[in-house]
Amino acid sequence: MTPRPTLRDVARKAGNLHPSTASRALHNDPAISPETRALVLRAAAEIGYHPDPLLDAFNQHRKEVRPHKLEPVIAFVSDFDSREALGASPVDAVTWESVREAAERLHCRAELFFVGSRQLRPERLGQILHTRGIGSVIIGACRDLNLELSLPWELFCSVRIRAHHLAQPRRVVASDQRGAARLAARHLHESGCRRIGLLCAEPRARLESDFLQAGYLFECAALNLEPFTSITAPGSPAPDATGVARWIKASALDGVISDDPRLIEFLHREKVPCAALDATGLPDEIAGVIHDHRHVGSQAVEQVVSLSRANQRGAGEAPVISLIPVSWRDGASLRPAAKAPKPRARGR
Repeated sequence: MTPRPTLRDVARKAGNLHPSTASRALHNDPAISPETRALVLRAAAEIGYHPDPLLDAFNQHRKEVRPHKLEPVIAFVSDFDSREALGASPVDAVTWESVREAAERLHCRAELFFVGSRQLRPERLGQILHTRGIGSVIIGACRDLNLELSLPWELFCSVRIRAHHLAQPRRVVASDQRGAARLAARHLHESGCRRIGLLCAEPRARLESDFLQAGYLFECAALNLEPFTSITAPGSPAPDATGVARWIKASALDGVISDDPRLIEFLHREKVPCAALDATGLPDEIAGVIHDHRHVGSQAVEQVVSLSRANQRGAGEAPVISLIPVSWRDGASLRPAAKAPKPRARGR
């Protein structure tokens, strides 16, 4: 009877490697080079080696019950100038906090890295990450539409949060912008508005603006409403309150949905029915869409950890976008003003 091939046989067939190296290669360990892994897999196939499932289960159990000596680092890349600037952005502060918490739950540690003209150059960032052995990267809190983030993606397991202006990585986690625009238009219509305008004053990536417009136009068609849009092109200054007031008057609008917190608060003061496309950080009286930025951050961490465990590196061949659902918050900015009671006729 021919003896069953062992791991030591695989290591010898692959070129007198150490058995532990062969074992790590068979388990897709990211520390093993692709060339060595291919060599070991070919050797195992040639001699008919198959891992012992009971032994694998035992080893996996032993790893899980052992204390974690060194937490893997997940790089969270931002183009803000500092931690203070990041913390001042309600959306990005919540996202970063959720990334840290999710990393801790999965026995990892998230660390901030800043890129930009006054921070690290992308090339230098790639060198630092590679030297430190950091293989997991989340691109988050990047708002500069002119940012070119050229990293050696083949070295990293990577996920992008929003940042639709970037081409890579192609795995993206983001809020459902199309659903947000539909939800806002529907609630304005339910409140009695019939001429609803979409005002995108924040400079956005074209794809993100397309998502918002698509949702808005779809809902206008479903409700049989005439669409009115004002989209700020990248590189153009955002409209001021005077320009918005002129646009509303010229279009005879009776309701507005917008992504600009300043303009939403201005419209609320002017008694124009309005709703925010993202109500994060706005006063409670502002009606609008609630984005689950905590879920976005934790989902990005779960994905990058899953990629790391499977050793799936690279930016990805085709776009994969995970959209996180949004919800609605009522507020006084959308409640119709109470009509003054008619004076009673005096008896003669």
